[in-house]
Amino acid sequence: MDVFLNRLQSRQYINVGDECLKFWYFINGPDGTNGKLSLAKQTSGSQTETNLWSTDIYENNAWRYGQVSVKDDLNPFVVLFEASKSAQDVIIGIDDVILTLGYCPPPTTCNFESATICSWTQLKDDDFDWLLQSGETMTFGTGPLVGKNFI
Repeated sequence: MDVFLNRLQSRQYINVGDECLKFWYFINGPDGTNGKLSLAKQTSGSQTETNLWSTDIYENNAWRYGQVSVKDDLNPFVVLFEASKSAQDVIIGIDDVILTLGYCPPPTTCNFESATICSWTQLKDDDFDWLLQSGETMTFGTGPLVGKNFI
């Protein structure tokens, strides 16, 4: 199987401490194909690359957010995005790459398993309300039959 490879290198950054690299990415293609996006750091004066992040999951034709902490070693560095794909019609994209000072914040998640709905607030000045429930909905044939809580 052929593998098509592409690498994109940033300008050199002067490391001033722990930093967070934030970006949006897109990977999708026809059934039976593969695509992979990786992110590495290369310290100035070194040929060694440190893998920081990688994914090979097709994302249902949607852009996804990624972030990775770039650890403090106080040496200048470049960032390398590497895309590999098994066919020319696999689409891999990146956008809105931002490097900020400080560690990346942990992702905020909510699985709606708690009655507090993870500090989200149901606003009352709109047209309908979100309901926290599990299992079938009140309308026949809609919603999951069993399973986790959802909103």
